[in-house]
Amino acid sequence: NYGENCDNSGSTFRNALKQVFGNCMVFCLGLEQACFEGAMYSFIFMWTPAIRQQSEDAPLGKIFSTFMLCSMLGSQLFSLLVQNNVSEDTILLATLFTAMLSLSLGPIDDYFGTQYMYYGFLLFEVCVGLYFPSMGTLKSKNVPDENRSTIYNIFRVPLNAIVLV
Repeated sequence: NYGENCDNSGSTFRNALKQVFGNCMVFCLGLEQACFEGAMYSFIFMWTPAIRQQSEDAPLGKIFSTFMLCSMLGSQLFSLLVQNNVSEDTILLATLFTAMLSLSLGPIDDYFGTQYMYYGFLLFEVCVGLYFPSMGTLKSKNVPDENRSTIYNIFRVPLNAIVLV
């Protein structure tokens, strides 16, 4: 298989843009992807300085291990919820709301001097584990196959902008 030998990238991009702005579900999924993954990548860059601000000698390796454990727990929780007939869009909505609350513990912790930020980070990692299977399932159901990769790349632009800001 050598693929197609015609250059129709302009029409593919136009068709993808029509899908993005003509289909509310595709637009909302892309916007949710950009916002959540932007927050996740920002978290990846900032969790170490945030933890170090509370404790210079924090065991970062163990903390990272607990993050990965929580992410795996979230994936397992997704399977359990789907087996109990909870819809993927309900899971995603609850995940996005919970992720927002969990990351808000950082500024609250900083303001009040409590020690809850780490627990908020753990909860956020559970949300990461819930996010990927629910978002993947919803995108597979709603984003058309013929323009899927182009549509995903269109939403990388705001995602990268969020991370840079």
